[in-house]
This record gives sequence, C-alpha cells and structure tokens, in this order.
Amino acid sequence: LFVSDNDMTKAIFNVSSNLGVVLGSVVLLSLASPWFLLVLPVLLPALWLIKSFYLRTSGQVRKLDLESKSPLYTLFGETIDGIVTIRAFAGHRVFTRLNEVLVSRSQRAFFLNLSLMRWLTLVSGLIVAGISTAFCSLSVGLAQHSAGNANQDTVGWVAVGLTQLMMLTGAITMLTKAW
Repeated sequence: LFVSDNDMTKAIFNVSSNLGVVLGSVVLLSLASPWFLLVLPVLLPALWLIKSFYLRTSGQVRKLDLESKSPLYTLFGETIDGIVTIRAFAGHRVFTRLNEVLVSRSQRAFFLNLSLMRWLTLVSGLIVAGISTAFCSLSVGLAQHSAGNANQDTVGWVAVGLTQLMMLTGAITMLTKAW
C-alpha cells in the first residue's frame, strides 16, 4: 500500500509540475507574441492525439514486456529448484542456451519501449520546431510591419519566447510520459 501511495504521489507531482512548465511557457510565448495564440487551436488537438497514441501503445508494449519475461522467470525458478539434477546430468549447457534465448526474447519488448520513447521525443521536437517557426515568423513579420514602433521591450519578449521554446520540447515529452 505504501508503494502505491508513494508512486501515486510522485506521478501527481510529475504531471502537475510538467503541466505548470508547459502552461507557463505558453503564457510567456503569448505575452511575447499575442498572435501565437492562433497556433493553439491546431496545436492542442495534435498534442492530444499524440498523447493518446503514445499512452495506448506504451501500455501494450509494457504488457508485451511482462509477457516476454514470464518464461524467463519460470526458467529461473525451475533452474533453482532442479540445480542438483541439472549438475548431476551435466545439463548446464542446455539451460544456459535456453536462458540466453529467453533473455534475448525478453529484450525485444524493452527495445520497442525505447524506440517508442525516442519516437515521442522526435515528434515533440518536430512540434516545437513548428511552433518555433510560427513564433519567429509572427515575431519577425509583426516587427517588420511596425518597424517604426519596435522597441527594446519587444526584442526582450521575443528573447524570452525563444528561451521558453527551447525548454518546451523536454517539458512536453516529460508531461506525456508522466501522464
């Protein structure tokens, strides 16, 4: 019971802290360029679809990982129970080879899980690259449109927005994993 309470507390903390970082970044980007808010109606459904796909797929991959490790754990138990017999009949080579095969099979799901995490990082990076392109285009376009009114505050807000964009990839990835 303590473990599940402890894990739940960590999960809630991770989700809330990463959600705060993402929302804070969006607020600062909106302050830097109010036109950035036009990107959000396209961005939010895309992020929701990616989150849904990732969570469903990672759950299935975790189940595959558990299923692939079950024969390995069974072999461990059988080996420990019958170690005297295995040594008496010199069957250690057979059990060693079977162990290697089962370990290799159990690593497939682990590799899929790593690949899925890399995919999420790539997609998050591509989304943030699109957001960065839109943000820079809007900032530069609006600055050229009002060339006479550009002041130091506008440049400072654009710098703040670009700094937030650099943090956004990691925050979106961590929020999706923590969800």
